[in-house]
Amino acid sequence: MSTHGRVFGSLRELRARLASISTYERVRHAYVGVQTQEQCLFAGAQGGIQMDPAEVKIHPVPAECLTKPLTATLLAEAARHLSWSDEIGELLGVAGAARDKLAGVSLARLLNHTHGLDSPTVARIPRAADGRIDIEALCNQLAAVPLSSPGRFYSYSNTGAWFVGALLERLSGRTYANLLYDRRLWPAISDSSALPAGDICPATGETLQLTMHQWLAFLSLHLRDPSQATASLRPAPVPLPGWCPSERAACMGWKHYGGTWFGHNSNANGSSALLRFDPEENIAIVIEASDDTAFLVLAGLFGDVLPEFSGLRPPRMLNSQERSALEPRRYTGSYVQAQSRLSVGIGTSARASECLTIEMQKSDGTTTAQRLRAAEDHIFIPESQDNRELPFIQFVAPEPTLHFGYLWNGKQLWRRE
Repeated sequence: MSTHGRVFGSLRELRARLASISTYERVRHAYVGVQTQEQCLFAGAQGGIQMDPAEVKIHPVPAECLTKPLTATLLAEAARHLSWSDEIGELLGVAGAARDKLAGVSLARLLNHTHGLDSPTVARIPRAADGRIDIEALCNQLAAVPLSSPGRFYSYSNTGAWFVGALLERLSGRTYANLLYDRRLWPAISDSSALPAGDICPATGETLQLTMHQWLAFLSLHLRDPSQATASLRPAPVPLPGWCPSERAACMGWKHYGGTWFGHNSNANGSSALLRFDPEENIAIVIEASDDTAFLVLAGLFGDVLPEFSGLRPPRMLNSQERSALEPRRYTGSYVQAQSRLSVGIGTSARASECLTIEMQKSDGTTTAQRLRAAEDHIFIPESQDNRELPFIQFVAPEPTLHFGYLWNGKQLWRRE
């Protein structure tokens, strides 16, 4: 039986399951839209009280990081006249030191987060007087030392989408906001659904928001697209550097979640959202929920069939004998990126045995420190989960000296200094 035959049943079933989930203490509200080959369903609940599907359909969802797949889709159409192997430095016509920084950085590597460029410390993209992305300023903000050579490792950031947005503006002669508005990757529901005035960041969206229906309409472009424009965004997924609790790989502006499922996640102040689609099953899902609970809602509704849950295997914690066999000095040292530094040292556990400690020093001057518990595959879990940026760390790419070249947190890399 197909996936949607097993789970995505009637609106009544979807609403009942969602109402049950929304009684969880952490889920204050949740909105869900599901597109299958046969039907389009909308359901919402707040505190166990079901919402009108018509209201859910037009519920606005902040784009945030969901803007990255929009940007990738725009590039897929423009790339009919380009090659995914084309280098961004040549396409943008940069010269000098900027050209050297972008050497080997192709369009595919930008979308797959394998460009190796260290993330700028600024939160917003620089813009010129005409409202378009300031390419020179963007290049100048890149760290002098890259995280890795182009194509070697995945490390998630806004940098790739920023450069793709700059290229789209160069090719079209229009601002990214105007280009996105003109293309309309979703249907207009009413005059009020027009894009907001002002800038739209190709990585974070800034003020951009779309309704539940519009996000589903966008996802429908990726369900067996007959033009093959969006299908070109699904070559072989690029694996992550190490373990991740949900994602499996990156795939040209999307994240891969196992099987034939792709999607993306975002978090805004007080809410979270996610997209999922399976082009083989012709299924698309969009969820918006309170705080960071969209993932919890996805698991509660569809976790019994989605591979990101059914294939999840948490790392096994090491027993005392295995821990005593570790060589702590293999892991110690400083690991850096533009936005923070991680210092790994040797401390003393409650049982007076050696253990690893980690200290995070962020660019804003804040510092946090805690002890680590050892798991398999060089994974370590902080004793306290207060720092959400470090749910775990994993040491990857061992060097000939037996030290490790990189530290990974399931999303980003830090290189050994």
